[in-house]
Amino acid sequence: MSDYSDREECRKRIGSRLRAAREQAGLSQTDVQKTLHYKSTGTVSQHEAGIRMPPPAELFAMSQLYDVSADWLFGKEPPHKIQASLIEDLGQLSLVQQQAVHALVKSIIQTK
Repeated sequence: MSDYSDREECRKRIGSRLRAAREQAGLSQTDVQKTLHYKSTGTVSQHEAGIRMPPPAELFAMSQLYDVSADWLFGKEPPHKIQASLIEDLGQLSLVQQQAVHALVKSIIQTK
């Protein structure tokens, strides 16, 4: 479990995850600024740099915009619901079955 006892460290970790989620979603800071009706991209930049923490309602809006869970932004689970489901499903397989799934995933990645 992540240690968020230091507020500055907490802001930086969440900011880093906000940036990663935004980039994974293929959005620019300008896209986020316009969607969330910020006055400038500076607000998005400050959130991602961990300088300023977004209010809870904005964190929720960002999680929806980026298609990640709010829990993931706080470091509690994988970013996408499908990944959390896959992890749970994999845990029900035998080691041999898990290795077969892993080999399949690796072959799919190589054929991209």
